[in-house]
Amino acid sequence: MSTVGDLGNRLRAVCTDLRDAAVDAGSGRQVAISLASTSSVHGWHGLARGLTASAEALGQTSAQLTAAVDEAEQALGKLQVVPARGATSEVSDQLETATVLLLLCRSALEEAGPHLDDARLAAERAEIPVLVVRGRMLGETVIRLRQQIEEIRAGVEAEYREALNLGEAEGDGPSGSTTSGSRRPDGPAAQRSPNSRHLLNRIGRRSPQKNRNTLVLPDVDVSADLQDIQEGRARWNRTTSRYETPGGRTYGVEEPSGTVFPDSGPGFIHLGRHEYHALKHYIQADGDRRKAEEAMTFFPALTESVQRRAYEVFKHHKSFRGE
Repeated sequence: MSTVGDLGNRLRAVCTDLRDAAVDAGSGRQVAISLASTSSVHGWHGLARGLTASAEALGQTSAQLTAAVDEAEQALGKLQVVPARGATSEVSDQLETATVLLLLCRSALEEAGPHLDDARLAAERAEIPVLVVRGRMLGETVIRLRQQIEEIRAGVEAEYREALNLGEAEGDGPSGSTTSGSRRPDGPAAQRSPNSRHLLNRIGRRSPQKNRNTLVLPDVDVSADLQDIQEGRARWNRTTSRYETPGGRTYGVEEPSGTVFPDSGPGFIHLGRHEYHALKHYIQADGDRRKAEEAMTFFPALTESVQRRAYEVFKHHKSFRGE
C-alpha cells in the first residue's frame, strides 16, 4: 500500500520534530528553574514564584510532547508492518491501531497548548523575554505539528476504511460487531469506556483540558451504561449522533476506536477549559485548598469565579477533605 508508505514517511519526519520540541521545552524548564533559584537567593520572591510557575508549565509541556512522541512512534511502527499483500483483516487491524494512536498523539498535543500558554503568561508577568520568545516559538511549533498529525491521521483512517470495505466485500464479515452477543445496536460499535480525562476520580496532571469538558461523577455506573449500549438497550439518535441510555444519559462514540464519551444527563458535569485547569490544581493539591489556590495566583485566567466553579465539582472528588 504505497499511500501507507507515504504516510509513514511523513509521520517519521513529524516524530523527529516532536522529539526536538520536547527537548526544547525541557531546556526551557531548566532555564526557568535556574532563574527562579537565582531570584530566591537575591530575595526576589515574587519573581521566583512566577518563574517557578513558568518552569512547571514548561515541564508539563515537555511531558505532553514526550507522550505525543511515544504515541506517534508506536503509530509509525504499525504503519511500517502493514503488509503490502496478505489478509485484509490484518491490514485493517494495523491501520485501526495506528489511527487510535494518532488520536492519542493529537490529544497530547492539544494538552500541550494550554500549558505553553500558561508558561508564556507567567514569563510575561515575570518579564523574562528569553522565556516569552521560547514559549511563543514552541506554541507555533505545536500548532504546526498538531495540524500535520491530524492530516496523517485522516489519511490513515481513510486507508483503514478502504481496507475494511474490501474485507467485507471479500466475505470477512461485517465490522463493528458487539462483544455481548445480544441484539446489535443501531449506531456505531461502542467498545471502550470513556477516556480517564472524563472520570472525576481519574483525572491526573496530564489529563488534557479542552474548550468543553464533560465529567462523570463517581456514582455513575459507566460500565452499566456501556453494556446497555452494547446489548441494544440504548437508543441511537441519528439526529444528534448519540446513544440515549435507559438512565437518561447520552454518549457519543469516537470512530474507529469505539471509545465512548459522555455528553449529557444525570451525573454529568460540563466545565470550560479554565475551570478544568483549576480543578486539576485542586486535585494535585490532594485536598489542600489553600495550596491549590496559591498555585493558581500565577494564572490570570483562573479567576475567583472559575475557582469557585471548579471547587464545587472538586467536592465530589475522593480527595475532598470537607470545608
